[in-house]
Amino acid sequence: MTKQSKHEKPLGKSDGYEKNNHNNITIDQHVIPRKHIAEWDIGRGIVNVFDIKSQQIKTIPPQNTYFCVRRLWDQWTESEMMRVNENNFQCQMDLIRAGAPISNHQLITEYYVLLCIRVMVANKERPDYPSILSSMPYENSKEELEDNEINMTGSVHIIGGTMDETSQYAARTVVKMYISLCFRQFMPQLINEEWLLCTSESNDFSFILSDALYNNFATGFHVLPITPRQVLIAKSTYDKLEQNKVFSVEYINKRMIANAVNYYIQA
Repeated sequence: MTKQSKHEKPLGKSDGYEKNNHNNITIDQHVIPRKHIAEWDIGRGIVNVFDIKSQQIKTIPPQNTYFCVRRLWDQWTESEMMRVNENNFQCQMDLIRAGAPISNHQLITEYYVLLCIRVMVANKERPDYPSILSSMPYENSKEELEDNEINMTGSVHIIGGTMDETSQYAARTVVKMYISLCFRQFMPQLINEEWLLCTSESNDFSFILSDALYNNFATGFHVLPITPRQVLIAKSTYDKLEQNKVFSVEYINKRMIANAVNYYIQA
């Protein structure tokens, strides 16, 4: 898993700068956004997490690095692509909290799809392999590569190059390209999809959030828990569950647990 592999440290004191992380690169990148996880807060800013590997419950805050990968994708993907995606979704969440109807189902779909992709890439091997080049006409310095990464604007990105075996610039670029490619491939599967808001009326059952999202996506089970009491469910998925007479909080939780990779969160 990516979170278990070593990440490249950004420019800092060892490179002659006054402070570590000179360019304020985001090191700990949340796979599921912190604000989303925080909906399962049980009080005092913590959540109950069942860790599948240890089979134990952890009580940790949503900002804990347990929920993160370390500098897997580049800074543009983190601070631009994902930030805009999350902000668009939170605008729809504000409507839901106010009891208003969803105004833009496309934004829900975009958030859900990117979330599934984030979970998928987080559980793949970091694509960090030594260069096979013996020479190159121009080799970028670490300073140039980091500047290139944080100053990317527009739709065209000129990619730098280095044969430095400690550099993960190419690995982050590959992850960024893979995320974009998957987004373009996955979105048409849910084109014009309508999302239904379903609420648990029972005090005995609440919805579970887990990192099963991509595994569920791959089987056509499009359900996005947004709070312990609410899920957004694609109408196509809802119709199938209703047809098979299995639509319930218990059934959704069963799928969320069965397909979880590392953890699930209970209120």
